[in-house]
Amino acid sequence: MKIKACIMSIAHPQRLKWLHETIKFMDQQDFPFHKKIVIIDQFNGNTVPEFLVKKLENWGWEVKLVSMRSRIKATDLFFEDDGTDIIFYNEEDVKATLPNYNKLKEAFNTEYDNRKCGIISMTLGGTQYDAPSGNIGDLELIENNIILRDKERKAIFVQRLEKFQSKWFFEFPGLFIRENIFRKCHEEAKRTKRNLQIEMGLTEAYFNLHIDHEYYKASYCKEDTYSILKEHPERVNSHCRFLYNLDPNQGNSPFGGHHSY
Repeated sequence: MKIKACIMSIAHPQRLKWLHETIKFMDQQDFPFHKKIVIIDQFNGNTVPEFLVKKLENWGWEVKLVSMRSRIKATDLFFEDDGTDIIFYNEEDVKATLPNYNKLKEAFNTEYDNRKCGIISMTLGGTQYDAPSGNIGDLELIENNIILRDKERKAIFVQRLEKFQSKWFFEFPGLFIRENIFRKCHEEAKRTKRNLQIEMGLTEAYFNLHIDHEYYKASYCKEDTYSILKEHPERVNSHCRFLYNLDPNQGNSPFGGHHSY
C-alpha cells in the first residue's frame, strides 16, 4: 500500500513557521511514505525563502510553489499517476502523531457491512455533535463500532455512521483517503460549482456519487475516547485525537485564500 503525504500551506511568515514544525514532527516518526509533497501558495507579496525550500527538499519533500490563492486549484496537484493508493492530507498548522503503518494497512483492508474502508480520519468530526447539550452523535456508539485496536499505541479505528452525518462528513486535516475516492469527489465538486466550503463540497460529492454504498469511513482516535466523552464531551479535540493544532484559530485563518468550490 503506497501512501503519499500531501501538505497544503500558504506563504505567510507565521504559517511557514508552523509548516516547518509540522513537517519536522512528521518526519521524526519515520512513517514509510512513498512520496511527500508540500504545496505552498504565494500571494499578497509573501514568498517562501529559498533556504526553507532547500531544507524541505533535503528532508525528502517535493516543494511545489504556486500563486493561485485557491485551495481548490492547489488540490489538483495532489493527483498524479504515480502509483499512490492512499493520500494523507494534512495542513501546515497541525502536528499529527501517525498510526502504525501495518495497523493502518490492516484497517483499510477490513471490510465492514460488506463495504471496504475508504477513509480514515484523525479529526473525529463529520457527524452530528453538540458538546453543550451532551449530544456526541455516533460516538455514543463507539464501543460497538471498533474495527481494529492498536494496544501498543492505545488507539482504536472506529467505523463512522452515515446516518449521523453532518455537512462536513468529508473532513480534514489528518485525513488518510483512497486516492481514487479523493480524486472523484474533487472533480465532482468542481463540476457542480455550488460555491460550498471545501469540506462541504466534497461531502456533497461523496454522497451524490454514492461512494458510501461501496466504502465506509473510519476514525483513528485514542482508546479511551468514549470514557472521556461521556463525562466531558467538550474534550473531543483536546483529549481524544492524535492531532495537535498549532494555530489557535485553526479552521478560521485570517490570512486569506479561496476555500470554496
